Amino acid sequence: MRRTVLISFAFGLSVLGFIAVRMLLDATPSGPPVERTLRYVLTISNESGEAIRGANVHMFAPADLGELQSLEALDVSVPHEIERDALGNTVLRLPLGILAPWASRVVRVEARLRLASTAKPLDWGTRALMLGEAPSLEVSDPGIKARALALEKGGLEAIVDWVAGHMNPEPYVVRDLGARHALANGRGDCTEYMYLTAALARAMGIPTRQVAGFVVAGDRSVVAEGYHNWLYAERRGRWTLVDPLANRLDEGYGEYVVFRVLDAAAGANLSTSQRFLSHDPRIAVRLSGV
Repeated sequence: MRRTVLISFAFGLSVLGFIAVRMLLDATPSGPPVERTLRYVLTISNESGEAIRGANVHMFAPADLGELQSLEALDVSVPHEIERDALGNTVLRLPLGILAPWASRVVRVEARLRLASTAKPLDWGTRALMLGEAPSLEVSDPGIKARALALEKGGLEAIVDWVAGHMNPEPYVVRDLGARHALANGRGDCTEYMYLTAALARAMGIPTRQVAGFVVAGDRSVVAEGYHNWLYAERRGRWTLVDPLANRLDEGYGEYVVFRVLDAAAGANLSTSQRFLSHDPRIAVRLSGV
């Protein structure tokens, strides 16, 4: 009987401890959301000497991610369709109709957003999906596992510090080289920084979400050269912003605008594209500021 009472008492303490932790997390100060308006221009060009009929261009617009980032309104200067996936990605489909030889069409986009100003609670229902191996995330690689074990005591902070010291930045590389390459070579652009950080975190049991978009200050235009990769990782039960290239952890909220949540199962139409895609090689798409 005494053993049963002790077990019940211990269980009760563990439940109370869990409740206390959740109350502490929920009580974490949370500032008001940041309002942002982004504007950009797409120039869609027929680079051939023949008319193109019935072609389409698809492009990622700012994602809709609940408390992290809410897409309040999207104004597009031409007829369009909007597609959304389970990850919160927003894809603009632009039917072109007839595009004359050597002609261009200009599309203006304005997006109004509400961005979180602090880390937000983790959705525990999707936690397991954010831990597995994926293309460019070689979580089970022996080198990744060994490095994660060496950094384990320091947690996410140790990962970010180590990646910042291990990696050397390179100019933009079209092809994603992945975490294994970044670990072995110590070089890469923001994509490799992101994948190496995420793979080490996942190998340590820390869920991550890899994203792409733009870092902005205030209401402004976005330009193609500003496209960037970073991630969100679990820290103290919340999705915490991590920009390993800039060596930033849990800061910069309200400046980072997600245009794409990167996932192997997301966006079949744009699975090999970062920003936009045309299935017709005669069509070129350029992104610029207003």
